[in-house]
Amino acid sequence: MRRRTCTLLAALAAAALLAGCSSTSTGPGEAEGEQERTSPGLVVQQLATAYEDMDFERFADCLADSFAFHLSASACDDDSIIPDAWSRSMEDTVHRRMFRGFEFDQGDTVLQMRVTLVMIDSTYSAGDDTLNTGDDRWVLSMSADVMAFCTNDLQYWADCDQRFTLAIDPGETGTEGEPLYEIIEWEDIDPWKHGDDNGTVCGGSAGSHVLPHEGRKGVRVENASWSHLKLLFADL
Repeated sequence: MRRRTCTLLAALAAAALLAGCSSTSTGPGEAEGEQERTSPGLVVQQLATAYEDMDFERFADCLADSFAFHLSASACDDDSIIPDAWSRSMEDTVHRRMFRGFEFDQGDTVLQMRVTLVMIDSTYSAGDDTLNTGDDRWVLSMSADVMAFCTNDLQYWADCDQRFTLAIDPGETGTEGEPLYEIIEWEDIDPWKHGDDNGTVCGGSAGSHVLPHEGRKGVRVENASWSHLKLLFADL
């Protein structure tokens, strides 16, 4: 019974993932304020939408209390003070500042975000506990294209792979009692590279890698990993 239950959960999650990652348009459930975390893919889509809306509450809703962010190797190599990983508390601080007008350098603030996540691979693994699904894990590997549009004609562009590990939220269920999912680990992976345009797109402006500064004069674009972008707002 356990094996059949796990197989069904994995199949439902995969189906919802592919169905939910083709668009960022607002559906009836969103308009009515219903939960959207009913599959691992929809959690990541909500995260991307929260970035583009610069909505801290929607972003924080995606994360588990035990959440950990693992920084890219290149970001950690820049300074011995920078940790390999940080907790939910630091992640909250970073995004409160990023989304709410914190001046990170001589008056520079983020005005707008653009996020495109393209599916590379997804895996499901059952946990050791055969009596419940609390230790089951879903891992989504994705390529990311992230642009932060800032004041003073400054833009940060992160083009790198990400790995999200998700679990069933133990403290909340959906409106009809269905399981909800949350991110327990997020890993920023070097090297930076473009994703496969033939993949499944979750959130953001699908498929385009055209830099928005092209054709404009005086715009300064800084290449970065997602970790480097977050570090602008970290309290270290």
